[in-house]
Amino acid sequence: MITLDKRNKWDDNNKLNVIKVFIKYQIECLEKSKISFSEFDIDPIAFIKEKVNKIDFKYPKDLELAQEYFWDFLKKNNGLSDMRTKTIIKVRLAICLITHNYQTEEEFKEYQEWFIEVLNNARL
Repeated sequence: MITLDKRNKWDDNNKLNVIKVFIKYQIECLEKSKISFSEFDIDPIAFIKEKVNKIDFKYPKDLELAQEYFWDFLKKNNGLSDMRTKTIIKVRLAICLITHNYQTEEEFKEYQEWFIEVLNNARL
């Protein structure tokens, strides 16, 4: 999990900054892990890199469409309960990377834990 310093404390005035720090952390983890998304129509790393500094709490339509693309892939490939298949794990990581609509610190912490769990499964 990310350790946040005083500048990155979760509160109503700063949560957007905290989320952006986390997105950058996710990108770094995925790039260091050399996880490729080349088999998909959307590269979530390139996609979110373009958006990270523009993200606010009004989700743009293209972000929603990217989320739908990956969720549809999970559903069509019986991936909702699959945590072992490499392709499905990549889809889960993509969803983690492009979904940042939590509103509370508790949701944020759960989301951090989920990302780390899915990333660990990618190493199987």
